[in-house]
Amino acid sequence: MSQSIIDQIDELIENEEHDKLFELFDNAQGEDRWTVLEAALEEELTEDVLERLAPLTQDPEAPGKEAEPWSLKGLAHYYDDEIDDALEAFSAALQINPRHIPALMGRSLVMRELEYDSAAKLDIGKAQWLLEDVTAETEDEDKRQTKAEVHRVLANMALEDEDIDAARAAFEVATEVGYEDASYPLELARLLSLEGELIEAIEAVNKSVERDDVGLEALLLKSHLLGMAGKNQEAIEVARSAVAIDPEEPYSQAQLASVLLLAGRTQEVLEACDKAIELEPEMPDSYSLKAAALQALGRAEEIDAQWEHFLQEPPDLPGFMYGDNFDPYEEAADTLAELGNMDPNDLMAMANQLFQSGQIPEALRPLMEQAMRDLPAMLQQMPDLMKAMPPGMADQLGALNHGSSIADDD
Repeated sequence: MSQSIIDQIDELIENEEHDKLFELFDNAQGEDRWTVLEAALEEELTEDVLERLAPLTQDPEAPGKEAEPWSLKGLAHYYDDEIDDALEAFSAALQINPRHIPALMGRSLVMRELEYDSAAKLDIGKAQWLLEDVTAETEDEDKRQTKAEVHRVLANMALEDEDIDAARAAFEVATEVGYEDASYPLELARLLSLEGELIEAIEAVNKSVERDDVGLEALLLKSHLLGMAGKNQEAIEVARSAVAIDPEEPYSQAQLASVLLLAGRTQEVLEACDKAIELEPEMPDSYSLKAAALQALGRAEEIDAQWEHFLQEPPDLPGFMYGDNFDPYEEAADTLAELGNMDPNDLMAMANQLFQSGQIPEALRPLMEQAMRDLPAMLQQMPDLMKAMPPGMADQLGALNHGSSIADDD
């Protein structure tokens, strides 16, 4: 593909000129045509894509000589949950070219959807084998990107199978070969974070930020991880950088409030929460954080009764930071379940370690002690357990429980 076509596509998408995107397809030649349609699929314009592909994909029994239009048709049907049609299209593409990697990836996803796991592994395994000679030193960026995407599929399948080691290995390969793309180390950081490997998670998210220093998801995860590590000032600085990139993003204000709370800067927490509420009045995080700050300040009487339904809801911010493939609530639930089996005296000793290390400010001790006392009841309220703890506390406990705590450098 040409750089010119990529630049034109980016400009049209940024300006939401979708009609002109398909005019570009009509005038493009060779591989550039498929690049345009791939971009259209990413914009969820599946109906328009299928309309353009219809003259090129009429008979799966006599599919012609080009695999690309059939592969794109399969992807469009897959996005629309038309699984049988997707399978037919991907199979037609592979009839034309059995080594067509996008079709192998697509059919593996379809087979997985149909619960034909062995067939899915055969297709994605063949794609992996076809790219085994591609390395981080390979000059062809398209080949490296394709290999990274194959390993993303492998990683996601491994996550579904709860094979964490395989998922980590696949994300590591994707990070290495797809070194222009910030999403691969971000996914790796998410996985490592939820596995309690805090130092490695910070290293991975740093790579993501280096590749895209305006990626809010990576910046907010980095701030979150630094807060878990007790590096409160760094966490605050990163959260402020996210706010500076997009002052209208309420998630950035909520993350700033969260790390300010961990640092014991409760008055500033209130300011950040008020800004978040102004930007998004329906986000529960802002009310939970503000309530925690007011309690820490001894001003619990100021907690508005109208907030009650927000305080009963799980926060939105973790879902934004961890994306669609990871569930931070599940990890918190597992951590608290482990803690629930511990002796109460050991739990209080753990709490004292957190305060003595400086990872949790002394102002939050009453809330922490209450959370310890309420732990059995909390375990009956999953996944809404997060509302019963000050933001970040479950992560702090998880880090300590996994032996991954880092001394505060403030």
